[in-house]
Amino acid sequence: MSMSMPVLNDLDRAPADHQVTLSQIGRRRLLLLGAHKFRHDDPKGELRFTIGEGSRTALVIVVLRADDTYGVEIGRMRRRRGEGLPSWKTLKVKESGIYCDTLGEVLEGMWNEAYYGS
Repeated sequence: MSMSMPVLNDLDRAPADHQVTLSQIGRRRLLLLGAHKFRHDDPKGELRFTIGEGSRTALVIVVLRADDTYGVEIGRMRRRRGEGLPSWKTLKVKESGIYCDTLGEVLEGMWNEAYYGS
């Protein structure tokens, strides 16, 4: 069985300082989303963190693209009964075209759409 992977894994990326990415999302917005468990890979331009709580928890992947825009993917790792490895389920993805001044707003909108349908 092949394990599905996040869509953003295959994109052209640029190195990014995760502190800059976090500031562009905004501390207040991160608090409101319940962001926690932050991980980063600056040479790959990637920031990952968990948002939500309980059954509404998801992993957010933010990457800086080579065209100097961001891509965002929200998803979960799921393990089904009787299957060995967990698989990735994408809930929402926007592969590119997110500019730094709208990153937080787009992320919040994607989260609301994925979980609340609005």
